[in-house]
Amino acid sequence: GVHVFFDANQQSGTSFEVYVKVLAADDNASFDSKPWILVPNVDDVTTYASSYTDFTEQKYFLDNISYTSNGIVHNSYQTFAVKVVMYSGTPAIVPQIKNFRAIATS
Repeated sequence: GVHVFFDANQQSGTSFEVYVKVLAADDNASFDSKPWILVPNVDDVTTYASSYTDFTEQKYFLDNISYTSNGIVHNSYQTFAVKVVMYSGTPAIVPQIKNFRAIATS
């Protein structure tokens, strides 16, 4: 799996989505051709920041990753990438992240 952690300044009207893509060692397909997989947030409740200096830890976990490529099921991977998408309802309020960590788990 993949576990993603970061400290977020998430004010009201903003949100985050985290995606991963993986490639197995024996998969001959292009890494760029692999789809992005949405990673769920571990916390059910969103805590909004009260100021631009207020950061809280966000946790996103995706376990038991498997995919099919060219008719072969891959239950492990060698390469992975993470994408964090930040949304805001107004350009005056921008979500921020710091202390980003991505951990490959087995």
